[in-house]
Amino acid sequence: MKQAERTKETKNKILRAAIAEFGRVGYQSGALNAVCRSGINKGLIYHHFGNKKQLYLACLQASCEQMMHCLAQDPPADIQQYLDVRLYFIRTYPEESRIFFEALLDPPADCRKEVEELLKPFHQYNEQMTARILQSVTLRAGVSAASAETYLSMMQEMFNSYFTSGKFHDVSWSERLAAHEQAIHQIADYILYGIAEGERKS
Repeated sequence: MKQAERTKETKNKILRAAIAEFGRVGYQSGALNAVCRSGINKGLIYHHFGNKKQLYLACLQASCEQMMHCLAQDPPADIQQYLDVRLYFIRTYPEESRIFFEALLDPPADCRKEVEELLKPFHQYNEQMTARILQSVTLRAGVSAASAETYLSMMQEMFNSYFTSGKFHDVSWSERLAAHEQAIHQIADYILYGIAEGERKS
């Protein structure tokens, strides 16, 4: 085996072990010693990735790429299909989904900028999806597509913030993620079609 192939195999082995670790306990609780338990020399981790932060970012990049691959493999035509793809990602790749959604909802303070950069393709995809959704509905008189997109973006940020509030500090990550994905179905319907029946009273 050539040196380049051995290096690639070693890096992939480290990455798989690290995804399993961060996917199990998250970034803050993840430990390089735990990654090493799968038979990896800690010196190789430092050699190929530098430190825990850089290894985590490599895991997040791989997780983001997996999410985008799922979206590209079965491009959703509407909001329901989009949410179905997200559920497929969560169920099929539980470790990657933990890393991805934890970074999305509660990014580590010491690498927030790097996380945002890695999440850019997903945010851009969401913007495109929002534009397609708005094209399929009739907007109220006086509501422009631009203002509707801004509103939906604000609502998404507030929705995500709710799941990082104190209400969920004692809730396991899997339960928090399940609650997030369950609620997003209902919230999307409320945002697009409202919660009040009939005309607004004066």
